[in-house]
Amino acid sequence: MNMSYCMFQNTATDLRQCLEAMDAAETMAELELSRDEKRSYDLMREYCENFLNIAERLDDADAFGVAKPQSDWDQEAAEFIAAEDKKVASRYGYVPKLHPSEWQDK
Repeated sequence: MNMSYCMFQNTATDLRQCLEAMDAAETMAELELSRDEKRSYDLMREYCENFLNIAERLDDADAFGVAKPQSDWDQEAAEFIAAEDKKVASRYGYVPKLHPSEWQDK
């Protein structure tokens, strides 16, 4: 898990590496993804879409001076994470662990 003071920096670096690999490929087959990597690819795609939606909401809140108390944001984040875990579990039959070494099919 990333520390809060560097989570965006670390994740941006990792995401850039993934984007470079994707950009170099002409087809999905060229990426030669394992089944687990393909699942993670699908999750990342979904997470990136969610990231863009949340970032837009946050940008709009800043632009219009609309801010929620921190406890409201914490509750919203907890609800979002729970909903995402539920979607992932229903789609893939499990919720991924934080570290790839824990990703094993049952």
